[in-house]
Amino acid sequence: MTDAVSYRVENGVGWLTIERPEARNALNAAVREGLFAGARRFNEDDTAAVLVLTGAGDKAFCAGGDLKEMAEVALTVPPPDFAPQFGRNIEIAKPTIAAVNGIAWAGGFLLAQSCDLCVAADSATFAISEVKVGRGAPWAAPLSWLIPPRIALQILLTGDPVTAQRAHEIGLVNEVVPLAELRSRTQQLAERIAANAPLSVLAAKRTAYLSRPDLFDEAERIWAPVYHSADAQEGPAAFRDKRKPVWTGRLPLGGRLPLGGRLPLGGRLPPDREDDLCAHALGGITRPFTLPWPLRSRPCPRQAPARASISAWLWHPAQRGVQGATTTQSCSRGMC
Repeated sequence: MTDAVSYRVENGVGWLTIERPEARNALNAAVREGLFAGARRFNEDDTAAVLVLTGAGDKAFCAGGDLKEMAEVALTVPPPDFAPQFGRNIEIAKPTIAAVNGIAWAGGFLLAQSCDLCVAADSATFAISEVKVGRGAPWAAPLSWLIPPRIALQILLTGDPVTAQRAHEIGLVNEVVPLAELRSRTQQLAERIAANAPLSVLAAKRTAYLSRPDLFDEAERIWAPVYHSADAQEGPAAFRDKRKPVWTGRLPLGGRLPLGGRLPLGGRLPPDREDDLCAHALGGITRPFTLPWPLRSRPCPRQAPARASISAWLWHPAQRGVQGATTTQSCSRGMC
């Protein structure tokens, strides 16, 4: 455990609390380490049947990743164990509840989403704000399992906050209570669960998740070009410098397309990068391909028995108002 996170048990309920209210409980290295340690401690704690995750103070549950720290280390793709995701990079068999006492944005949304249940103060807000700072949210893959897909799209595309009441209406939150009652009401809910037959509770939790499409690997692939883009560094830097970000929608100079990735909006592929496109879009296996107008066409330097076709296109500014490029691949046995 670290000083940034505390753990204590009250009548069979473990309370894991982020203790950085002065920084809106942002996920710096100390907090992330403390949350992992707290989760492991709960797993080994026979005196606690339910875990409650919350933040100190009355302003923030968790404001997400520490953007100043990200700017300093020039973080690109976060490693798999960057932040705890219950059920993904750390298994918690016993039930978990998020007690959201304020803003739950970005990584804070991640933490609330990872818990099995969510109780929110009436002053709480939720947001996946990554689009506003040029970062990624592959962890949001199960979101459309939790709430209607079109609502999930609105949350992801706008980055705008959702009130606690709206979050309750769409099914993201189980209960909304006055801030002053959040701790007591969450404790009551946790104790009701803890009073039930332990094996039945464990089986009930596993059963509820049988239908969830955990497409995290695919989501990581989709978001990889975003993490590698210049904008992913610009967003945190602008936050640190207290200025408006200047988006370019381009991969950094010399950057390479991840496996099956997409060029960001406005990204253009120089002639000397066509080999990169071919190799990366086909997982490092260079095969014949064509690039229609306005990119010239030619085969990959190394031929393979199976043919492949990768179409890369640029939106015409007059038609779309914005430029972009995309690589697509559709393969069947022996033919692409």
